[in-house]
Amino acid sequence: MASKFTGPLIGSLVLAASAALGAHASAAPFCPSNESFFGTIERVNGKVLTVQTPSGHWAQVRIDNNARLNANGGTIRPGAYLGAYGCVTPGGVFHASEITLSNRQSGYNERLSGVVRRIESNGRLLVAQNGHGYGTWYVPDTDEFHVGQSVDATGMLGPNGAFYPQTINGSSAAYDTDYTSAPRSTITLSGTVRRVNGNSIIVWEPSHGTTGTWIVPNTGRFRVGERVSATGTEDRSGRFYVQEITIL
Repeated sequence: MASKFTGPLIGSLVLAASAALGAHASAAPFCPSNESFFGTIERVNGKVLTVQTPSGHWAQVRIDNNARLNANGGTIRPGAYLGAYGCVTPGGVFHASEITLSNRQSGYNERLSGVVRRIESNGRLLVAQNGHGYGTWYVPDTDEFHVGQSVDATGMLGPNGAFYPQTINGSSAAYDTDYTSAPRSTITLSGTVRRVNGNSIIVWEPSHGTTGTWIVPNTGRFRVGERVSATGTEDRSGRFYVQEITIL
């Protein structure tokens, strides 16, 4: 099964809801895709998790305010293994809408097989599972599946019956990035919009005494002269990838 999630994976776990961006309002992150994510929590900083994936890569995961947590008796702490469902922002941060915890990675090595009975919204399949009744499977791309298709997967079966596959029919079914070192911590910047480009805004940052390139989801919402404040991460070239932004 060809999948857009077969590349190296690492990100942040958090589900973002769409929200309109306006003056004095905080914009929800731009999250166009539905993805599954797995890894071991290495660091917890509020709602931001630094996670190492099974492939040895690193990711930053942001937990949404309305994210659903299936704790299974555990807590979000370093050393806990998690599976998450959500989306990835253009800056590479994984936003999780649902998180399921396990005390060990082996908890995600369960195997299920069955037949797809219904394609549901938000990246879910209803599967008639062999020996397990009907179950909901979280998948990265429902376009890869069709009703009547046989599926065989490894992953984690949550206590609520939801299944989080890591592989389906032998192919990767989880998001992974190619970062081989821990991502930079989330930072907060503020300034004044000087120019609006295709996928970015040029912002005068008084604290740095220079202008910076901010990568944002919808440049049409911004105007030259507006004051803005945002949280996000910078890459090695100094580009600032916005996760949340407020027009002041």
